[in-house]
Amino acid sequence: MVVAGTATKATSAASGAGTIRLRLLLIATALVVALAAALLPASAGAQSSPVAPTSSVVPAGEATELPSDAPAKPSDFEIDAAHALEIADADPNVQAKRDQYGALTASLEVKPGEWEVSFFASGTKRVLVVVDGSTGEVTESWTGEQVAWPMARGHEGQFGHILNAPYVWIPMALIFFFALFDFRRPGRIAHLDLLVLLSFGISHAFFNAANIGVSVPLYYPPLVYLLCRMLYIGFKGSTSVLNPSLTRTGLKWAIVLCCVLALFRVTINIADSGVIDVGYAGVIGADQITDAEPIYGEGVFPEDNPTGDTYGPANYFMYVPFEQIFPWSGAWDELPAAHAVALLFDLLTLAGLVVLGRRLSGNRLAVTLALAWLAYPYTDFVLQSNSNDSILAALLIWTLVLLGRPLARGALVAIAFTAKFAPLVTAPVLLTGDRGVRRGRP
Repeated sequence: MVVAGTATKATSAASGAGTIRLRLLLIATALVVALAAALLPASAGAQSSPVAPTSSVVPAGEATELPSDAPAKPSDFEIDAAHALEIADADPNVQAKRDQYGALTASLEVKPGEWEVSFFASGTKRVLVVVDGSTGEVTESWTGEQVAWPMARGHEGQFGHILNAPYVWIPMALIFFFALFDFRRPGRIAHLDLLVLLSFGISHAFFNAANIGVSVPLYYPPLVYLLCRMLYIGFKGSTSVLNPSLTRTGLKWAIVLCCVLALFRVTINIADSGVIDVGYAGVIGADQITDAEPIYGEGVFPEDNPTGDTYGPANYFMYVPFEQIFPWSGAWDELPAAHAVALLFDLLTLAGLVVLGRRLSGNRLAVTLALAWLAYPYTDFVLQSNSNDSILAALLIWTLVLLGRPLARGALVAIAFTAKFAPLVTAPVLLTGDRGVRRGRP
C-alpha cells in the first residue's frame, strides 16, 4: 500500500509537472508569435498598396467619359484632369469592375499633390484610384470597403502614430507581460490571458498592411477566448488571476514604473497623436451646444464629419468645458480640446483603478491594475486616437468604485448610457449592487 501510494503520488507529480511544462511551452510559443507580430505594424503601416497600370491605353469604346464638372489643373500639377482620368482608367481594378458592371462613370477630386479618381456603377462607388499630380503615377488603387473607409487603407499615422514603431510597441508589450508575470507559479493560465491580450497585435499588423480581409477574422479568436475567461471567472471564480510577484521593494519599483509609463503616455499624446472623427465630433457637438445650436439632424455637422451626431448628448456635454478653454477653429486641425478630454478621462480611469484596487485588496492590487492599464499598448492606442472611449472607461470604473451607493452608481451608468448605448449591458450586474462584496466575494 505504501508502494502503491508512493507510485500514485509520483504519477500525480509527474502529471502535474507535465501540465506545467505544457503550459510553459504554450506560453513561450504564444509570446514568440506575439512579438513577431509586434515587429510588423510599423513597417506594414507605411504600405499604401500602390498599383501600377498594366496598360496606358483603354479601347475608345470603353474609355470612361470625363465629367463636365472636372476640376481645373492646379498650378503645381503637371497632370490635368483628362490625363489623370486616362491613367486611372487603365488601372487593373477599374478594368475588372468594367468587365463586371459594364460602363462606368467617374468623378475627380483634387487633393494635396494628387488626383482622386472615383469610378461608379449603378450609383455606387466601386473603385478609387489615386494619381500623383506631378508624375502621373498610380499610387493607390482601392476596391470594396476600402473605397469608402480611408482608415482601412493602411495609411501611416492613421492610428497609433509612434506606438506602431517596434521600438515602442515591443518594450510596452514586454513590460505588460513580465511586470504582471507571477514567477513563483509560471504555469498559471493567467499568463496565457496576458498573451491573448497581446495577440491582437497579429490582427493589427494585417490592418496596418491594409489587409482587412485577414485582419478582421483574426480579431475574433482572442475576443471569444477573453469572453469565455471572463464569464468563467465571473460565475465560477478563479484563483488564477493577475497576481505578480510584488515584494515590498518590488511594489515600490512598480509604482515608479507606473509614473514613468503615465508620463510617457501624456508626452506622446501631446507630441505625436491624432484626433480621429470620433473626437472631432465631440468638439463640434460642444461648439454647437455653447452656441445654442442643434446637435442632431441632417446638415448639422460639417461635410468632413457628416455623421458626427452618432453619439448621445452626454458625450458632447463632456467636451463643453474644454471647447470653451480651447475653442474650435472650425476646421479639423490639432483640436486641443479633444486631446484634453482624452487625457483627463484616461487619468480618471487610472485613478479609479487605483481606488478600486485598494478597496478590494489593498495596495498590491491597486498597483497591479494601474500597471496593467498603463503598460497595455491598446489602452494607449485609444489615447493616441483621442477618441471618446476613455470617457466610458472612466465612468464604468468609478461605477464599480461606488458600487455600494445605489444613487451614485445609477447616475454614473446613466451618464455612460447617454453617451453610448453599450454600457446598458452592465445593468444586470449593477442591479445586484454590492451584495457580492457583502458575501465576502469581491
